[in-house]
Amino acid sequence: MRYAKAVILIAASWVLACAAQETSRQAETGALAVNAILVGNDLSLKPVPRKRFRISSDEDGSTIEMVTSFEGKFYVELHPGEYLLSNADPVELEGRSYSWSMTLTVHPGSVTSLELSNDNAVLGSATGDRASAPLTETELYNRYRGSVFKVLSESGHGSGFLVDSAGLIVTNHHVVGQSEYLAVNVDERSKYRAVLVAKDEVNDIAVLRVHPSAVQGRAALPLFGNGVRSDTLVTGERVIAIGSPLATETILTVGIVSKVEAGAIYSDVNINPGNSGGPSLNARGEVIGINTFGLSAGSGPGVSGIVRIHLATPVIEEARATLVSEPAPSDEKLPMPSLFTFPAAELRAAALEMKFRPRDYHLEAGKFDVTFVDPVVIASLEVASEREAAAVRGRRNRRKVGTTEESVGSDFYEWRRYAGDYRPVVTIQATPELGMPPGSWIAAGLGATSGLRYWFKADFGRMELLRDGIVVPPLHPGRIRQVVDENIAGNRLADIAYFGSYEYPPEAFAPGGELVLRVWEQGKDRATERTIPPALVARIWGHFEPYYATIQAQMLDAK
Repeated sequence: MRYAKAVILIAASWVLACAAQETSRQAETGALAVNAILVGNDLSLKPVPRKRFRISSDEDGSTIEMVTSFEGKFYVELHPGEYLLSNADPVELEGRSYSWSMTLTVHPGSVTSLELSNDNAVLGSATGDRASAPLTETELYNRYRGSVFKVLSESGHGSGFLVDSAGLIVTNHHVVGQSEYLAVNVDERSKYRAVLVAKDEVNDIAVLRVHPSAVQGRAALPLFGNGVRSDTLVTGERVIAIGSPLATETILTVGIVSKVEAGAIYSDVNINPGNSGGPSLNARGEVIGINTFGLSAGSGPGVSGIVRIHLATPVIEEARATLVSEPAPSDEKLPMPSLFTFPAAELRAAALEMKFRPRDYHLEAGKFDVTFVDPVVIASLEVASEREAAAVRGRRNRRKVGTTEESVGSDFYEWRRYAGDYRPVVTIQATPELGMPPGSWIAAGLGATSGLRYWFKADFGRMELLRDGIVVPPLHPGRIRQVVDENIAGNRLADIAYFGSYEYPPEAFAPGGELVLRVWEQGKDRATERTIPPALVARIWGHFEPYYATIQAQMLDAK
């Protein structure tokens, strides 16, 4: 009996040990579940059966192969880490081929699920005939809009497009410039830090990198001729441009190839500021070039210039060479403005009621004049200008019969929010003060009023806004280069200077906190520090009260 009990105890111990080992093994490993399914032209679902996929480890470079089931699925256990998934051979369906190259992360003790579909595949031609598989504009836009991004720098924004699932994004070099701040809006809710990894200033090409997780599941755009110069691009072909011009997010314009040069394509496709760096596609969905410049004589729509994509190939390869040795940027999301806009009716009412005095929104910080701007301030300036013009018209027409009264504030149309006019942000602008070179300073001291020269006293470096001693992250840190050459009353201002324009969320100005502003002059280690007057903080917060009341009502209606 004692022997039997001992055997039972040993067996139980062995079972428990095995269970513990299995639990430990499961905790140390993760799993990947893949489901590959395409949508046919008739909208039917087409699983991808018996296709080989490669899974490569970023850590040790090892590769394993898996084959999908007849349902287009496979499941594999993997050690935690970063992996690259790609299919060994293209999948052909209805005259087109589909390939995937996607980065993914496997976490310990959990399953990473990945759906492979038309939307995240790189499209090619199954027959090798480029003309056999044209796509409609709708198909192209739906397929690639998720892989075309807004690229932000200190001086503004442009566009860019994904060329490698490791996080490589092609754009124009002039979009990036010398900016120390680079970010990419992958959609309206997500913005990530970016770094410049390769550039060709002469051909106006730059390649940025974001963390691979920021673009996970998004398809890299295929390059025309696989990035090799091809003479098969001809005048008259359809060209489709995707980008984020002006205040928009990812729109499509269509034209034709008007002329093909060795390094550029001319087209009538509509490209506006902000489109720079976006892709121009042919009817097969291949990138033929980078939207770059416009030619205009001041009348008519002008001609758009597109840098041919083969010029970007060496820059892309240079960027790929850095993937092994250089760490990826942070995958932490950066702050973004609210998607709600300031309603036109409430903005108009606030602007009509407000009596704007510039000194109420002004602060001196060393060699800089600092101004605080919000939607109500902008609207009140518009109203003040209208009132002044209406008053002049009234005096001119006071003796005329039949003249009509001007309606001040009549142009606060709701559609203006789509142009970015009503963004709920507080902008802090730092403008360098004006000074004189020694010769003009002496001449002015002797009574001269003309023939004087002016320059800016300093260049803006950066600023910080602190609330109760804690730095408030800016929505956008703008540092803008301005070339100024003006003659006023016989005096000349000719200089190149940097101005500051930082955007902050209005919540930073909520009651109950002390706000401090620090402004750095370029090249200086010490900042000028100013406490923002509580009355100014309260004034700005008060401007947003109707905005918050409106969006709260909208959120309740949405429920």
